[in-house]
Amino acid sequence: MKELVYIIGLLSTLAALILHRRKEALLFLISFYFVFTVGWIFYRFTGIFMYDMPILALFFYGLIQGKRFQFYLRGVSLVFILFLIWMLVTAIPAQNPGWALAEFSKFLRGYIVFVCFANLVRTRRDYQVILLGLGSGLVLEFILAVWQWRIGMPPLGFLNLSYHRWRATGTFYVPHYLGNYLVLLLPIFIRLAMFYRARTRRENIKYAILSGCGLLTFLVSLARGPWVAFGTSMAIMFILSMGQNKLKPRIRWTFSVFLALGGIFLLHYLSTIQAQFGDDRKDAFDVRFDQIRVSRRIIADRFLLGTGMGNYHLVSYDYLTSTERQEWRARQYAYMVHNSYLYITAEMGVPGGILFILTLLKFFYIGLRGIRTNDLFSINLIVGIMTGLLGICVAFMAGPDIRSEQLIVQMYMGGGIMYSLLPSKKSSRHTVTRRL
Repeated sequence: MKELVYIIGLLSTLAALILHRRKEALLFLISFYFVFTVGWIFYRFTGIFMYDMPILALFFYGLIQGKRFQFYLRGVSLVFILFLIWMLVTAIPAQNPGWALAEFSKFLRGYIVFVCFANLVRTRRDYQVILLGLGSGLVLEFILAVWQWRIGMPPLGFLNLSYHRWRATGTFYVPHYLGNYLVLLLPIFIRLAMFYRARTRRENIKYAILSGCGLLTFLVSLARGPWVAFGTSMAIMFILSMGQNKLKPRIRWTFSVFLALGGIFLLHYLSTIQAQFGDDRKDAFDVRFDQIRVSRRIIADRFLLGTGMGNYHLVSYDYLTSTERQEWRARQYAYMVHNSYLYITAEMGVPGGILFILTLLKFFYIGLRGIRTNDLFSINLIVGIMTGLLGICVAFMAGPDIRSEQLIVQMYMGGGIMYSLLPSKKSSRHTVTRRL
């Protein structure tokens, strides 16, 4: 059955290529398919996924556009490419270079998504198609998460689902991957539901419903790290939005509805939420400090090149003290550190850690340039993406989720969308119009 899903992905991509609006069809497929982990996995959890087919099709579609499609975007791409190059350099001394190259392929895919969206997303219709794809994926995650929460494992093994009994995962490998997917995505729909007055009330209602579905999905993931990250980024976004007129909320009824329904729901499940921060989860929290100590030893010893991407756990046990090795949680100490910044630095050395941080900062640089526009749709879409990126930067402090190929695609997709909305790009290539 997994092969059938893979074939569906291939056939749908081929069908998109023969449509009159082939670019829009491919944008929808990428925005929807990236939540699936189904594919031809031929080496170290890596291969050709279902979403790779529309990504490659869109990339080659862009190449035939000629000079209008730029693989290197001036002022932006240098940091991204240096990060990729250094990743290859650190693979040379790695204990298993093949695993390092497998991890490299995830970020190369991400950059290809970035340049495709940055170059080819041009019209208001393109953005609506992307939002439709993202919304379709969110609805699917909502259905699967509620099923896992209330019933159990869905009979959909061909989607490569995992099951964690009391925590929902959707199509993701573990609950906190699902949580961080929502950290990136939810601010976009919440922003469009509350801060943007669409042409029709139906459109605002649609964004509000998607936000509600996402918030419920978020709750049943029981992912406390993403919860904290989401709350932090949303609070900062609301505070900063009140300082400028063009960033203030414009749809007040959605805010009231969210507060009322959310309050009722949270009161009902307050004990479940509190349990995630109680003594039952204390051991899982405490062991992360031991993992941090181990990662710092690796960084100190392999300052320049690290272990090589994907090689952390091959050497981490060697950095345990004799006392730590005698403890029953020794293997947990040596497990990958639950901090993406330390994880990347341990695997790529300090230069790699710096380039990783610069890559994240470059996304914010693009977004801050983009919100100079007076177009309210563009502003709210960019602020929503930036809020999600801020949230994921916070979440990376409590998890190694930068390993997830789905989240990498999602991050770079957001960066590409923001780049396509830069005022200089809109004036030269397209116009995103709306009634002010």
